[in-house]
Amino acid sequence: MSAECERRWGAMKGLLLGLLILAYVGPNIVTVTACTIFTLSKGETVLFGNNEDYYNRSDIIYYVPAEDGRYGAVYLGQRYPDRYNPQGGMNEAGLAFDANALPVMSLTPHPELPSPRTWIAVMMMEECATVEEAIEMAKSYNWGSKIRYQLHLADATGDAVVISAGRDGDLAFTRLSGEGFLVSTNFNLASPENGWHPCNRYDTATAMLSDLRDKEDLSLEDFNAVLAAVVQKSETINTVYSNIFDPKNLVVHLYYFHQFEEVVTIDLREELEKGFHYSVIGQLFSPETRERARAEMKSYIEGQREPSLALMGDVLLAIGFSFSAVLATMVFSRALPGDHAEKSGMTGDSGSFDWVKFLRPDAVKVVVTLFLPAVVALLVTWRPESVLDFFWYLLTPMMPYYDGTKITRIFNWYVLLWVPFYLAACTFAYLVRRRK
Repeated sequence: MSAECERRWGAMKGLLLGLLILAYVGPNIVTVTACTIFTLSKGETVLFGNNEDYYNRSDIIYYVPAEDGRYGAVYLGQRYPDRYNPQGGMNEAGLAFDANALPVMSLTPHPELPSPRTWIAVMMMEECATVEEAIEMAKSYNWGSKIRYQLHLADATGDAVVISAGRDGDLAFTRLSGEGFLVSTNFNLASPENGWHPCNRYDTATAMLSDLRDKEDLSLEDFNAVLAAVVQKSETINTVYSNIFDPKNLVVHLYYFHQFEEVVTIDLREELEKGFHYSVIGQLFSPETRERARAEMKSYIEGQREPSLALMGDVLLAIGFSFSAVLATMVFSRALPGDHAEKSGMTGDSGSFDWVKFLRPDAVKVVVTLFLPAVVALLVTWRPESVLDFFWYLLTPMMPYYDGTKITRIFNWYVLLWVPFYLAACTFAYLVRRRK
């Protein structure tokens, strides 16, 4: 191989390697999920609601009976070959919990305190009957040096709390005592800059619960209307299930894939008497509900339903900007006098425009490539939270898809947008060097 060929092959290898790293390592850097949790306490009514928003998957509901002095409980989550992964639950004393995902935030370690033997939320379900007891437990353990979530708990008295990292590095407790409501989404209630704030789901739920607080007679339909108003719908992130816990009566109301036409109502006492067992949430519902959910998900994947305008705007703007910039570069490079071309550093041995130098990766091009999606997302949506959403699309080559019976993975063509973004970065670097 000639020296010129080796040089060109080296440039192409560098470009391909950079794109592969961005596309396949990226998903381990950025993940975005969303959940909406709220507690409403009014008179004799206490309800705890949750929308579980995540990648499409097969979730389960499982029951752990009381044993060795520990409370029995129901949990919602996932089953893996070696363990169960709870996302939320309620114990037989009426203590309920769920969690909101957050960006990582530092905590002050307390090595003088014992470390939890398992996730502390599960320990609370096993050993606590009230929010007050759960708070005391939280204070008595070492939570480590960082945390990626906040914990929302409520009990049968109507007491509720959100436990999160405070600005001072210690645990913060945002309380609801007496009548009223408490809402948590994906920003830290004690430190809103930790997360995605402002949040439309938080604002919507707060406004609707304010109206319900003043309503004389509350119904289950009132509460699931709030859940329905804050669901997530897309080809990737969806409300995979919704649940309403009734801590006073130990009843669970369950909805599948934001199909609120059908509800499955579960008596916790009756289920715990059966011993340990689990069910796939989707299989609890009628074939008609599962088919509606499957058809809706299929419509997102195939683009039969109106796509996300913000995401499509991102894509169209990225493609248009990138290829227009490259086209302009080609035109300008042909029109440049020789001395200007030399100043740009893009002339080859023959004095013509050197595309190998133009495409060769360097630190400036990589930084600009990573920066451009954030700019595009902000310009199109004017919402800071859309930046991480767009990065999630760009950094996830294979998307999980649950078709109602099993999880499959489909290719996400959005990762190919790194190519025009990189070309735009090359153009930017070229124009900057040309002006020097």
